[in-house]
Amino acid sequence: KEMKRACSYPNSAANLCFYLTPHVFVTNVFHELTECLPPAAALKKWYVTSHPQLLSYTRVWKCFVARCGLTIKSIEKVVTLNHLMQVISKIASFNSTTISQFNIPSTEFFFASILNISGKDIFLQVSRNWLGICRPLLLTLEYAFNRRRSCMEITLVNDDHELESNIPVNISITVQELDGAFEHSNLISRDAHRSTFEVSTHSGKSRRSNLKRRVTTENGRELDIELIQTSSITTDVMVGADNPALWIRVNLELCTFYGNVRIIQSDSAWYYQSMLESTPLGHLKAVKTIKSFPSGESIVLLGKLIKNKSCWYQIRSEAFRSLVFIYNQLSNDDMIKIDKEHNPIDLYRSIFCLSNYPELPKINDFSDVSLYFFQLTAIKAISGLKMVLLKEVLKPRVFLGYELLRTLYEYNDNASNCYEDCCYRACLIGAIGDSLPQLKNDLLNDASVFVLTESLNSMKIDELCPYFHGCVSFAAISNLLKLQKLKFIEYISTPFRHCCLPGIEERLRISSVSCLAEYI
Repeated sequence: KEMKRACSYPNSAANLCFYLTPHVFVTNVFHELTECLPPAAALKKWYVTSHPQLLSYTRVWKCFVARCGLTIKSIEKVVTLNHLMQVISKIASFNSTTISQFNIPSTEFFFASILNISGKDIFLQVSRNWLGICRPLLLTLEYAFNRRRSCMEITLVNDDHELESNIPVNISITVQELDGAFEHSNLISRDAHRSTFEVSTHSGKSRRSNLKRRVTTENGRELDIELIQTSSITTDVMVGADNPALWIRVNLELCTFYGNVRIIQSDSAWYYQSMLESTPLGHLKAVKTIKSFPSGESIVLLGKLIKNKSCWYQIRSEAFRSLVFIYNQLSNDDMIKIDKEHNPIDLYRSIFCLSNYPELPKINDFSDVSLYFFQLTAIKAISGLKMVLLKEVLKPRVFLGYELLRTLYEYNDNASNCYEDCCYRACLIGAIGDSLPQLKNDLLNDASVFVLTESLNSMKIDELCPYFHGCVSFAAISNLLKLQKLKFIEYISTPFRHCCLPGIEERLRISSVSCLAEYI
C-alpha cells in the first residue's frame, strides 16, 4: 500500500512535471529557504500548485512521506532495527543550532551516524536506489520453464527506463515449487529495457503426472493438493507436466528498490497462490488477481477463503469483493450451475445471520473486530451486486443485493446489545444508497422513497443524540446527493449547507463541504 502511494504521484504526473527526489527536496527546501517553515508549508511553497499540469501539494506530500517511510524500512533491513534505533536516539539527543533552527538533521550526519554505530557504509546503496531516483521502476515479469536445462527463464521488461542512470537494482524473487519455496536475487540495471536471467529449479525430478502431491510452503507447512483441479481452467503452454514451479512472487516487502512489478503468469499459478500462499501480501495480491479469471473453480476457491475463519480478514474481504465482481459477469445459465453455498447472498447469511432466521443479523458490533471489519466490507460489496439466482424448490428465484440490505436494516434490533451499532447502521444506509443504480425502474421508485425517508430520519435522530463522528449523518448526506444525481429529488443545497455550520462534527462538516462542492 505504501509503495503504491509513493509511486502514484510520478506515475500520474508522467512527463508533465518534474518530481523532486527526497534528497533534493531536503537540500533545497530546508537549506535554501530563509524562514523556518513546517514541512507541509515548505512543500506548498516549493511546488507551484496553481499550475494546471501539477497535482495538489497534499498528494505530493503523502507520496513523499510514504517514500521516506520505505527508505527507512530499507535501511532497517540492512543495519537491523537495534542499530537504527540507536542512530535515531543519537540524532534526537544531538543539540545543534542548525538542527534546532530547521528541525531536521543533514543527510550526511544521518549516514555518518549509521557508519559509526553499525560499521556499514550504506550511503551509496540507499542514495542509488531511493534518494537519487526521480521516477519509480515499472517492471513487467514473465517466465518460462526450460525443460532441457531444468531452469526458469525470467524476463524483466522496464516500461519506463531511464537511459542516463546506470544504477543496479536488486530484485528478490521467490519461486514456489512442488518441493518448497526458494528465494533468488539478481541485479538488473535501470537503463536496461529488457533483462533476462535464469533461475535453477530445485525440484528437477518432480512431475505433475501424480494427481495428488504434497507441497511444502514458504513457512514450512506441508499441504496435500490435487493438481488436476486446475487443468480445466488453465490454457497456458508454460504449465506442463515437467514444470515444477507453481507460481512466482516478487518480494516487494523487502524494500529492495523503488517501483512496481507486474507479473504475467497463467491463471493456474494465481489459483495455486490463492490456495497455498503463506505470506499475507502475496496471498492478497493473488486474491485480487483471481477476479480476472471468472470460472466455476474461481468461485469455489473464493468461497472457501471467505468461510475460512483462520484466514486474515483483509484477504476474506478481498475474496468477497472478487466473488461479487465475478457474479456480475456471469449469465443466468452459469449462475444456475453454481452451488447454493457459493453465492454471495448465502455466504453472507451463513456467516453473519442466524441459521433459523436468515433475516436476523447475528453480530453487528465490535465484539469481534476482525469479523466486524469483514462484515462492513461484505455489506459494501453486496451493494454492487446486480442479481443472484437462488435455487428454490419450484424454480430459481431472482434475488437482489438491495433486498438483503433492506431486510438487514429493517430487522436490525440493538435493544439488548451492550455495544452501539451506529457504524453498522451507517454502513447499511450507505450501502442501500449505493445499490440504487443496480435496480430496475419498477423497483427504483419504492427504493428511492425508502432511502430518502430513512436518511432524513437518521439525520434527525443524529441531531438529537449525536453518534460517533456523525457517521450516520455522513451516510445520509451521501444518499441525498445520490438521489439528486438520479433526479429523484430536486437539486437543493439546504441539507449540505446545514451540516457545514459551526458546532457540527468536523468529519461531517468536511464531507458536507465535499458534497456541496459536487452539487455546485
